[in-house]
Amino acid sequence: MTRSQVATTVKKLRVATSSTHPLASTSTIRGHQISLDQPAVAGGSDSGPSPMEAVLASVLGCTQVIVSRTAQDLGITVGSQHAYALALQDDRGQRGVTGVQTYFDQVALQIAVSVEAGTYPESALKDFAQEVHRRCPGLNLLADANVKLDVVWDFASSADASVTEYRLHERLDLEARVEGPTASQLPHTSISFAAEEVSA
Repeated sequence: MTRSQVATTVKKLRVATSSTHPLASTSTIRGHQISLDQPAVAGGSDSGPSPMEAVLASVLGCTQVIVSRTAQDLGITVGSQHAYALALQDDRGQRGVTGVQTYFDQVALQIAVSVEAGTYPESALKDFAQEVHRRCPGLNLLADANVKLDVVWDFASSADASVTEYRLHERLDLEARVEGPTASQLPHTSISFAAEEVSA
């Protein structure tokens, strides 16, 4: 779809934030409230996720919206979606050490989408995932900020949240916090994207 085929729409996004503690805040967005804080080990009171954890949640939430919209545009029928993210952030940057990136250095994503086996060829599912990457504001924010992205898409007849978490930990050689999947829970198609492909 070209620019000339889509009407120009510029959204205005407004957020008001007030501190509730030296390390905590509450944001109001269209009547909704979000509380952010630091964990106790970082000096906070753990009244909510940290701002950077909220960034990850926003990226995953954004991705799921774009999955649904892209699937509709491309005529692909999808069911439930689950995503899991693991990010690495060098804490020295925000503590004033020069030459250290202050935000994420690496982000690994595992995205699971329910699609019936045999309905679409792997090439179509790869094109679909690539189109989501191209359209997704959240993924593009990370890619354009030179965050190293490692993204795996799992297409399964029945996507499962715990399986998504397990598979990300497994491929990163980390100890999983949930039980492994049964054979019927494994994806029928798995597609990997390196950082340069995500930002293509």
